[in-house]
Amino acid sequence: MASSFPDDDEAAAARFEAAALPFMNVLYNKALYLSRRPEDASDLVQKTFLRADRTFANFAEGTNCKAWLFTILYSIFVNKYRKAQREPANAPAVAGPRRGPRGSRNPFPSPSIGFADWVGPGIGTWALGLLAFWL
Repeated sequence: MASSFPDDDEAAAARFEAAALPFMNVLYNKALYLSRRPEDASDLVQKTFLRADRTFANFAEGTNCKAWLFTILYSIFVNKYRKAQREPANAPAVAGPRRGPRGSRNPFPSPSIGFADWVGPGIGTWALGLLAFWL
């Protein structure tokens, strides 16, 4: 929540910078260890500092700021990991061998089935994109 006194906001920002910024490299190293990718580590550190800045009023002066920041970093990492576990992986559209109409092993469609029904949805947009590429 923004204060109506600009001096209070500036003082709080200065206290946050003095308390939290010295730990940026240590946080980045831990984020890199957790995520194993520099891009994800940078995102984790950025989100950590955003959340820490937003909740700095909850931080008690004189307590361990480094531990507080590591707790925020780890919480963000675990939440991101759990969210990724809930989302389905990018699986291919056809998991098994190609099957024809009505589950038969013959991959060629019968004349009674339309081409779009046999190849599945989305083939039209792919074909139009390919056509646009060559024209």
